[in-house]
Amino acid sequence: MIYAIEILALLAGVGLVLYLLGRRLPREHRAIRSTRVRATPDAVFRTITDVEAFPQWRREIRSVARLDDVSGRRRYREITGQGTLSFEVTEEIPEKRLVTTIVDEGQPFGGRWTIDLLRAGDETEVTITEEGFVNPPIFRVLSRYVFGQTATMETYLRSLERRLEAATR
Repeated sequence: MIYAIEILALLAGVGLVLYLLGRRLPREHRAIRSTRVRATPDAVFRTITDVEAFPQWRREIRSVARLDDVSGRRRYREITGQGTLSFEVTEEIPEKRLVTTIVDEGQPFGGRWTIDLLRAGDETEVTITEEGFVNPPIFRVLSRYVFGQTATMETYLRSLERRLEAATR
């Protein structure tokens, strides 16, 4: 019984330390990741805007559901093994830029991705800028020091590279 109390006290102490550390971290963050892919900006843009095809090349996506447009802006929901997230396309410049914003309220995090495309010879430089926030202090610590604030962007870019490489074979 004494060991159970000690373990609970230790866990509570760790939780308190994580909470206090998280409160010292900023709620908002900005992160950037880039890669070059051997494809035209048009091919990249078609790939990143074809949301229905996401499950074919993004392993973490189980399915995508189109939602009703709001004020002329496209919306969709990604379903993953960890839950669902709804997005709105808030800016779209063919072959140059795509901005998607999380529109779900009540999530512990949110923000937007700006994906910029720049022709670089026979390649395209793809740059993702994430402007996000994490509300719960403990999640701030985990996202910054455990998971990494760029992990999702890096996974996305690797998946995009594989998709475009497969399309050119």
